[in-house]
Amino acid sequence: MNSTRIVWTGTNTEIGKTHVCQLTARALVAQGVEVVAIKPVESGVSAEGVGPHEDGVVLARATGQRWPAHALTRLTLPVAPPVAAQAQGIELNSEQWVQAIRQVRADAVFVEGAGGVLSPLTWEATALDLALELEARAIVVAANTLGTLNHTCLSVRALSQAGVEVVGVVLNDHVPLNPQDASQHSNLDALRRVLDVPVAH
Repeated sequence: MNSTRIVWTGTNTEIGKTHVCQLTARALVAQGVEVVAIKPVESGVSAEGVGPHEDGVVLARATGQRWPAHALTRLTLPVAPPVAAQAQGIELNSEQWVQAIRQVRADAVFVEGAGGVLSPLTWEATALDLALELEARAIVVAANTLGTLNHTCLSVRALSQAGVEVVGVVLNDHVPLNPQDASQHSNLDALRRVLDVPVAH
């Protein structure tokens, strides 16, 4: 079976990647599509055990998959993964994640990064690198806030110029919004004007 691999990345951290990814996964599963959703590395998790609100757990429950049931690598410090790993004396190896993901057989394999497109997952690898290694396409999740035009265009351009096909952008309202931010009413149309990829809301 040839799986369709999609790397879900974003313009920043805490902009709703997990929320949008798990909603999409649930919708596809409801249509009979077999989806496996994977978080290669997640920081800021409890040292006491796997919690129900961890991103990796939320993704797994959205698809009903047996494996993985949580992020492949869990780190406790709520900072960039390589910083957290260094503090814990853990060595991160993105090739191990790539090998594990390549073994998955499903109609669609969703891989969610941590932070933005170029945020380090290890000191050597980013979500962009994962997409290249996995020969995956990408979806960019962007927050519907002032500044998203620049952040989204930079993210899409970085992926595209590296050879990763961006299949779409999702402008997400599932983030704390500032009622004084007038851009929230115009960001969708503006992004559709400046990008040559589909933009959903």
